Amino acid sequence: MLKSLQLQLDQPFGTICEPNKVIMKSHMEMKNGNCQHFKRAKTEAILQEFDGLLAFINLLDVKSTDKCIIPFKIIKSDIHLIHLLKSTGSILIKDLQGNKSYTINPLRGRYIYLPAGLYELHIPKGQSHLSNLYFRCKIFRDGNERPFHFLHPLIEAHRSQSIYSCVSIDFEVGTRTHTHIKHLVSNLKKGKLENEEHIFIAVKKLIRLSSEKIFNEYERIDGNEKTALALHDSIRTYCELEGHTFTLTKLAKGFGASFRNLNKIHLKYFKKSMQQYKNEVILKQATDLILAGNPSSNVSDTCNFKHRETFNHFFYRHTGMSPTDYFKTQGK
Repeated sequence: MLKSLQLQLDQPFGTICEPNKVIMKSHMEMKNGNCQHFKRAKTEAILQEFDGLLAFINLLDVKSTDKCIIPFKIIKSDIHLIHLLKSTGSILIKDLQGNKSYTINPLRGRYIYLPAGLYELHIPKGQSHLSNLYFRCKIFRDGNERPFHFLHPLIEAHRSQSIYSCVSIDFEVGTRTHTHIKHLVSNLKKGKLENEEHIFIAVKKLIRLSSEKIFNEYERIDGNEKTALALHDSIRTYCELEGHTFTLTKLAKGFGASFRNLNKIHLKYFKKSMQQYKNEVILKQATDLILAGNPSSNVSDTCNFKHRETFNHFFYRHTGMSPTDYFKTQGK
């Protein structure tokens, strides 16, 4: 698989060094992977990588006396599954071209769709250990992605090759997740055909396990609340990806339910209709862009309105001001 994630570890950690120069030990040992060690003063890093046909796997161990920033580049759009296996604090992934930031807390995981571009990985002081794998999205075909509602916006973003990054809801990383990752990285073999089957099975197990974790943490309370949470998260994500052109009837079709029933559920748990929440998300995007000094024509395009007049009408209806007046009164 194409190595699309390029970590620039030399910037915070210096050039590659001999393994015996690094005191820190890897949280997990990757069998038959490529391993690089970095050391600068009291900061250290170990990067283990394995290139499979179906997935590219990374293990990164970092030890630092202060917060550090690791620049990285994405060459090809992929969905990444990131687990923060151990850390003294949260890590932050910063999308430099999209001006977005995504947090992953210790012992938590997230799926992130990252299009080609420049990014930063912000890591707290102390020791942090994280795993990342990105896989061929063709494993989702013939409708087999249907059970994984939390991944639908990311899968659609990948299929359409969206230029906007997006993230799934986060989930717990516990003993079973550690065990699955350890089994995956401890049994990798180079040049063996059966190795691809091992990776494929392991990736499927990790996806199912994260789905189970999300269900137990967010959705078990009751079926309608589960649906309301999934709707809320999907509306926000689709608005970020498609802007004003995103339709709620399309979302309802993806959930396999009538719009009317879904709207009732969302209204019950969030005290607002699906359309009200969609407008709220679009308006927040627009006001942020206006306050950043963008002209209304650019904001209209970014939020995906077909016509500038439609955007101006939408903005006035929800704020009582034109974009220009809003900037004059609120941008001070």
